[in-house]
Amino acid sequence: MRIMWMVAAGLALAPMPAQAALVLSQSQVGTTFNVDFGGAVLGLINQPNLGATGRFTFAGATDAGKTFNFTYALTNDSTVASQIRSFGLDVVGASVRTAMSTGAFATNSINPLSGLIGSDLCFTPSTFGTCGLLGNSTVTMGQTGVGTFALTFANAMESIALDDFRVNYTGVLGLYGATGTGDITSVVGQVSAAPEPTTWLTMLLGFTFVGMAMRRRGRSGVTYPRSA
Repeated sequence: MRIMWMVAAGLALAPMPAQAALVLSQSQVGTTFNVDFGGAVLGLINQPNLGATGRFTFAGATDAGKTFNFTYALTNDSTVASQIRSFGLDVVGASVRTAMSTGAFATNSINPLSGLIGSDLCFTPSTFGTCGLLGNSTVTMGQTGVGTFALTFANAMESIALDDFRVNYTGVLGLYGATGTGDITSVVGQVSAAPEPTTWLTMLLGFTFVGMAMRRRGRSGVTYPRSA
C-alpha cells in the first residue's frame, strides 16, 4: 500500500498531459473520429453559442502508401447566425506534398507559414476559396457539409499523426469573423497516440518512486545474525 501511495504521489507532481496527436496507420482503415470545435470572435472573444462538430473517417491508403484518404462531415451546430468558411488541421512530423478535396470544401491549400499562421492544411468552398480573412463561406447554422480529402506524401508512410484541428467562421451575428479550435471527443477503431513530453515526465516520476520504495523496502527487510 505504501508503494502504491508513493506512486500516486509521484504522478500527482507531474502536470496533466496535453491531448496527443491522433496516429493512424495504413492498417486502421475505417477508423472514425469526432472533433468538437468552439469559436472565438476575432480570435479573442469566446462565443459560447458558436460551434461545429466534425466526423472524419480514414478510408485507407493508396498509391503504395503515399496517399491517405478521408471522408468528412462538418456540421455547423451554432445557435447564432454564422457560416463556416474553412476547416484545417496539422500533420505532425511530416510534410504533405499535395492535397485534394471534394464536396462542400472542394478547394484546399497547403500553408507554408503554418508555424506562424493557421494550419498546415486548409479546406474551403470551391468558389474563391481562401483560408485568409476573405472568401466565400458554406455550411450555415444547422447545416452539414460533406466530402472527401486526400493527403499525399513524397514517400510511403506507415502512419501519420493529425493534430490542431480548427475551423474558421464568417458572418457571426451577421458581422464578425471567428476561429475555433477542435478537440477529439471520440474515436471508433484501433488507434494510437503520440506521447506528449508531459506523459514521459509522468512515467519517469512514477518509475522513480517505485524504485525508491522497493529499495527502502528491501533494506528494511534485511536481518543480521546476533553474535554469540
